[in-house]
Amino acid sequence: MYKAIIIGCGRIGAEYDFDPNQKLISTHAGAYSANPKTDLTAVCDLDIKKAEKAQKKWNIPVIYQDYKAMLEQEKPDIISICTWEDTHAEIVKHCAKYSPKAILCEKPIAPSVEEAQEIIQTCQDQNITLQVNYMRRFSPLYQEIASFIKEGRLGQIQKISGHYGNGLMTNASHLIDLAHLFLSETFTTIQAQKSQIPSAYVNDPNYAFLAKTPSGTHFSLLPQDSSKYLSLELKIWGTLGAIRLTKNGYDLEFFVPKPHSIFPAQQELTPATPPFKNKPDGRFLENSIESLLTTIETNTKPLCTGEDALKTLEFVLQCKKNL
Repeated sequence: MYKAIIIGCGRIGAEYDFDPNQKLISTHAGAYSANPKTDLTAVCDLDIKKAEKAQKKWNIPVIYQDYKAMLEQEKPDIISICTWEDTHAEIVKHCAKYSPKAILCEKPIAPSVEEAQEIIQTCQDQNITLQVNYMRRFSPLYQEIASFIKEGRLGQIQKISGHYGNGLMTNASHLIDLAHLFLSETFTTIQAQKSQIPSAYVNDPNYAFLAKTPSGTHFSLLPQDSSKYLSLELKIWGTLGAIRLTKNGYDLEFFVPKPHSIFPAQQELTPATPPFKNKPDGRFLENSIESLLTTIETNTKPLCTGEDALKTLEFVLQCKKNL
């Protein structure tokens, strides 16, 4: 049994699962509580009422307002950091003093490259597993899609396109991370423009961008107003078909070329049965915890490392720079 604690009881830490209509586990607290190998022994939040609410829902033994006091008292095996990114570096450095087996850090890893590198180095120096929670990476389906693409079974990837809302750093970064997962190349050319479409986060506006790999694969994202309806989608276009990730990544559509219904001399993309063993299951947070435990027990690399998160951060910062 691994002793786990959570620093930060906001939305991803605990609050999403307070919704009585929420059907899927969507928080760190919910995922730890559901896993038979983890014991959620304590949580912490500057707003003690948030910690109290989490304690009541999951019968957490102890709550704290000061994460340093929690670390001193609990000495956990696993630490989830679910605070704003500008606090991550300081918190990681303090956590490292207690030699946990692993740190599960929420995305984005940090607000700057320098702080991200500091987090990565701190964990390396103390032999602490660092996993960053770009949670779609931990889905067996998404890992299968990545292998499918890299094996060339979708043909040559011509473009990846999608749309998102509520912040380049907060939400577009999920799709940027997936583009990195699916492709073996790095995007070397990025053109971006700040959007007038509103974001829920004042300090994290929306951007539209177009990027390209050295071999010519294009990647573009356009923002939309998520106050009207929620939408986070990505479509991967290959010469042998296409994959569309819909409903915030909780569903999938697959397309193959067939004779065109109007122009029979041409081909058109037609819906087909996805050729994947795994199905969409929505267990993103549960998968994240399970993957982290596997990493600890097998002494292997996490499916989303600090370096992976740094790569996505660098892309985001480059978009903001290229105005």
